[in-house]
Amino acid sequence: RRVHGGFVKIKEKKKNKEKNRKNRIIDSNKNMSTVPAFENQVQAPVFLETTESILATDMTSEWIKIHHNGLLKDAEKDLISSYEETKDLGGRLELLQTTELPKLVKQILNFHEVTVVQYALAIVDQALTAKPELSNLFADSNQFLSLLKREECVADRYICWKTCRILSHLFSNVLDEAKAEVDIKSFISLTLRSMILSHPEPVLYSYQQLLRKSGLRSVFLETDGIQRMKGVLESPTITVQATYQVIFIFWLLSFEKDNVAKLNDVIPPVVTVARQSQKEKVIRISIALLRNLATEGHNIERMIESKLHKQLDVWNAKRWGDEDIVSDLEWLTQKTREKIDEMSSFERYRAEVLSGELEWTPVHFSETFWRENISRFADNSFELIRILTQLLSSPDSKNTTKAVACYDIGEFVRLHPAGRKVINELGTKTKVMGILYETSTDPEIQKQALLCTRKMMISNWEMVSVK
Repeated sequence: RRVHGGFVKIKEKKKNKEKNRKNRIIDSNKNMSTVPAFENQVQAPVFLETTESILATDMTSEWIKIHHNGLLKDAEKDLISSYEETKDLGGRLELLQTTELPKLVKQILNFHEVTVVQYALAIVDQALTAKPELSNLFADSNQFLSLLKREECVADRYICWKTCRILSHLFSNVLDEAKAEVDIKSFISLTLRSMILSHPEPVLYSYQQLLRKSGLRSVFLETDGIQRMKGVLESPTITVQATYQVIFIFWLLSFEKDNVAKLNDVIPPVVTVARQSQKEKVIRISIALLRNLATEGHNIERMIESKLHKQLDVWNAKRWGDEDIVSDLEWLTQKTREKIDEMSSFERYRAEVLSGELEWTPVHFSETFWRENISRFADNSFELIRILTQLLSSPDSKNTTKAVACYDIGEFVRLHPAGRKVINELGTKTKVMGILYETSTDPEIQKQALLCTRKMMISNWEMVSVK
């Protein structure tokens, strides 16, 4: 077993392959112990300050100053100095277990000097890393939550990172579920409100740890976690690592059957990110997530709207060394093709319009399609005409998309009884005619805009066509 690109690559005999695949199937009664273990793959953030470097700092002058200000008693100053002078890990752990040092550390966490708070957190971090069973010595989660409410602490990356790490450990392994649920809501609310943009990777790392535990996923959803994570994913400043972490979080949530439909809205941005990404680990985790979400029919339709089926052709043509990703791609390809075959021509057309990327497919030129489905363009207050209108002026629209949109609007006007009234009310007519006066517009777009304008102006287009 070895870590490979964000997934555990397991080389086993073919007879075990199906067994491994079944372990990834969603089951609301299962937790993360029945799906692939990612314990060694969640990459911790990298900082200039490390716990070891902070504990190696000479804090003598700080303790003297704090003692002089009356914030440390003589015995307390001697105890923290004794800890600093003890260089071996075993000796430090013994001090934590046999003295009042844990109580003193909690007291020091309330001080406002950043370097002092860093040192106290480093003591806790080293202890929990070396001996997790010492967690009970620091089980007061409110002590650490309070750090996330202090400006000087939120501004420091190391304090944010270690506080989040310690809290996620306490929530997952120490606190009872009732206590954890209350404090996790506070933790998620605090971090999403004040830290997710300034320190995204430590916060996301904590979520990755927390959501391994099935019982904590519902708490995350109750705090509007999915929509907030979607907002992070769509941020123009998001890093590659944070992108991977957000999709990883969605992947963890997708192992709860009740969450599959709730993750429908994340499909478009995930498909977009995976399509544009050059990082294999981002593509891999995206495919794994989509594989889980494709167990629900509406999700597959959303994938088709996002043009996933076309991207699957690109990925299928690539060589992959991991059997899991090949299997996932085959499964997704089969499911999307089956859904496309089930969809009517109008459903396929609607999916294409919703994707925001139009092409000169046969349906646009089909007289039968337009005559049989023209009444359906009134659905949802002429939703499709509104979207076609938006595509005309969107800076993200390709030239072909704008040209096809002009053509389709013209067909709508030609065949719908209220077509001219609708395009006037929606401002579509003004946008189409405006294209005619833009000298820099692509010739094909201008051609289709002119044809559309003629259809808007002439009441009996069929008679003109015949002549």
